[in-house]
Amino acid sequence: MRESVLRKYGLAVVLLVTLCFQAFGLAAETPTPEPGRAAFTSAEIVASGVVSQPATATFAVSLTSGPKQKTSPAARFSRDADGVITDGQTGLEWLEGPDRPTDWDQSQAWINGLGNGWRTPTRAELRGIYIADSNRQGRPSQGRGPWPLRLDPAFRLNCAYWTWAEARDASSAWALEFGSGDGMWNIREMTNWNFRGFAVRPGKGAATATVPATSATVLASATELNREPKLPERFSRDAKGVITDAKTGLQWLEGPDCNTSWDAGQTWINSLGNGWRTPTRDELHGIYIATSSRQGDQDAGMPPFQLHLDPAFCLNKSFLVWAEAMNSSTAWLVAFTRGHESQANRTCDDFRCFAVRQPK
Repeated sequence: MRESVLRKYGLAVVLLVTLCFQAFGLAAETPTPEPGRAAFTSAEIVASGVVSQPATATFAVSLTSGPKQKTSPAARFSRDADGVITDGQTGLEWLEGPDRPTDWDQSQAWINGLGNGWRTPTRAELRGIYIADSNRQGRPSQGRGPWPLRLDPAFRLNCAYWTWAEARDASSAWALEFGSGDGMWNIREMTNWNFRGFAVRPGKGAATATVPATSATVLASATELNREPKLPERFSRDAKGVITDAKTGLQWLEGPDCNTSWDAGQTWINSLGNGWRTPTRDELHGIYIATSSRQGDQDAGMPPFQLHLDPAFCLNKSFLVWAEAMNSSTAWLVAFTRGHESQANRTCDDFRCFAVRQPK
């Protein structure tokens, strides 16, 4: 049986091998079978020198003229011997503060001592290094289980859960939580919850941006934006319920006074047309009035709470308002009680929605 298969296919094998050798420019003489034989046995093919092994044949092929091999993408973050972390995407340089509980003023004192252009990061800059799909586990507080730490491994502080950003006023500053991505205003004396300080500065490849030069500038600009002016000076409401912010030029519209999911709110906003859209977190923070003493309407049996919104906004339960979507299932919220931000499932209907637009 084996001999018949070899006789049947032997010539085809010889021809195929010959063609391969010719294609690669190899000189080899194909032996001619004796009269009356249609093919050679495998042993005879090997013996003839056409191939060196019965099972395999190896060819050296140059790759210089073929497709280029794929290379692994360069890591976004790199850390040098001095601990300076460079973000290859934004060009910003980062430095981690002392690995111990740190309040805002302690962090600012450390940053001021660095010199060389180092400063406190903004909220947007901290959000920019948040790695949403990171599976890194940080070192939890005493008594807590493992906790996600959504930072690149170039940042080596395993307890950098809450990290300080700019100050709002003399008593509060912003911090971002690198486990969930939530952010909120905190008292500047806060040291628990694993608060840490980072410093940032533009690197050689960083885009030019206008940033506060000193902590005093940060404090002055934040206080000015969030100071509660008299109603005619900043916010005005027309007969259609459109609220105009004289400071920013933005126009606002409150959604239905009922519990609303993000998707339902988006449907309402889309129905408005005329340039109305979902506000960003920063836009919602811009209408937060830190010094407001207004009381909001709480559910039955719950204690009263402060609602840090100008009275031009009539909804008394607008203490959690939808902002931009984070992904297909989650969206951001801003709380007008303490000014913090958090995330929620877009189908959750416990919140309110606003629309915003820039008039032409």
